[in-house]
Amino acid sequence: MEFDGDKSPNKVGVDTLVLGDIHWGDHDERTIEANYEMIEFFKPKRIILHDFFNGHSINHHEKDNVLTRAREFNRGRLSLDEELRADREELLRLSNAAGSKTPIYVVASNHHEFLPRYINELAWAKGDLWNAGIGAELLSSAVRLGVPEKEIDDASYLIEEGMKRHGSLPDNINFLRLKDNLRRHGYQLASHGHKGSHGSRGGSAKARSVVGGGKSISGHSHAMEVFGDTYIVGTSTQLDLPYTAGGGSAWIAANAVLYDNGTVQMLPIIGGKWKAQK
Repeated sequence: MEFDGDKSPNKVGVDTLVLGDIHWGDHDERTIEANYEMIEFFKPKRIILHDFFNGHSINHHEKDNVLTRAREFNRGRLSLDEELRADREELLRLSNAAGSKTPIYVVASNHHEFLPRYINELAWAKGDLWNAGIGAELLSSAVRLGVPEKEIDDASYLIEEGMKRHGSLPDNINFLRLKDNLRRHGYQLASHGHKGSHGSRGGSAKARSVVGGGKSISGHSHAMEVFGDTYIVGTSTQLDLPYTAGGGSAWIAANAVLYDNGTVQMLPIIGGKWKAQK
């Protein structure tokens, strides 16, 4: 609601809903349910997804961890094809919930970069032979791209192509390249937050306020943060993933709502709850 003195309050529509980093496969079910509740409640005109592809099936951070990889293999989590199939299914569900006329943008993110790295290192041909089929197909498809190199984002392309092995994607699903811009009411929405200036790594909201020109809504850190007109959403993942063990963490489930009047509201999700219960 928008209030102006003694005037009757006006209901303000929602321009964009930015969800906390998805990491499908390591997601938290209660947070995902809350995300869908927000889609239904706010009926946003567009939805932004960060780190949608998790990359647990090809995680280079675990490539030498025999114990973890053996257990993950037994759980069926090392199949790249299966991970991309599950990703596509979730995008179909999101598209159906949002409506076919609501654009959904998949932002270029650091976990998405796991895939071109995996294809380039030929891990699928040297050891992970269960991924040989999809690895060979994606390599063949990517090397035949007939566009200027500066227009290619291998991560975005490979993820989209991998999902399409299992069927088409709705027309309202858009995969953004790292170089793309998407601004609404002056806010940069196409930056994940993992890139800083001059090739450096992304930083806090204060640092991103400089890189993003002072107005942005990004992700990456999994910790809700606000500095001026720079907003960082939280995460849609489980909060106790293995690599967080042994140290402090400010991770929190939190989304950002950009209203039609240009104001931004951060909405934390605690135990799947995000608004007062009647």
